[in-house]
Amino acid sequence: MLAFERLQPPAAGRAPIEAAHFPADEIGRQLDAIHRMAMTAEMPGKSISFGTAGLEADHVALPSFTFSLNSLSPGEMQRPHQHNAVAVTLIVQGERAATP
Repeated sequence: MLAFERLQPPAAGRAPIEAAHFPADEIGRQLDAIHRMAMTAEMPGKSISFGTAGLEADHVALPSFTFSLNSLSPGEMQRPHQHNAVAVTLIVQGERAATP
């Protein structure tokens, strides 16, 4: 993105947002935890939201970007819901997975 916009990265120690790393084993543990949850009518779905410490209160990864990993067990559906930003669905794994 920096190259595309012809921008320069901030000097060391001057970044407004710190870089974050989300280890695969921790993501796996979080996915296991949400799969153990029973779906309720109030839940739009099951997801893990990724964020950074400086933006934790806003539940975002960047000021202009929200990153969540949604997961549904076989037979489960997400209820209709809205977002305050663009939502892109990428099916990573699943048989007969479809979006309405």
